[in-house]
Amino acid sequence: MRRVHFHEFMLKVHADLHTYKATSERGSPRAIPAVAESTSRETRVLCLDEFQVTDMADVYICTYIHTYIHTYIHTYIHTYIHTYIHTYIHTCMHRESGWG
Repeated sequence: MRRVHFHEFMLKVHADLHTYKATSERGSPRAIPAVAESTSRETRVLCLDEFQVTDMADVYICTYIHTYIHTYIHTYIHTYIHTYIHTYIHTCMHRESGWG
């Protein structure tokens, strides 16, 4: 079991994505699946504490990496502050759609 703070996890994800992109052929669409697979080799149970997205790029990365993590990891747990995340994502969605 691996228990890690969400921000620490995302720092590692960003570092792994950078390493993958630096060592693979340009434009490879396999960066996020590769990072999710390497993360799954480290553990079968992943617990992310204080899931809090504060960066729009992380929203996109989280959307895709969580899909792949569920493929590779047996149990995935996260704690978060629901109101904050809902408000942030709702605001970002409206901003991108031109509503506000």
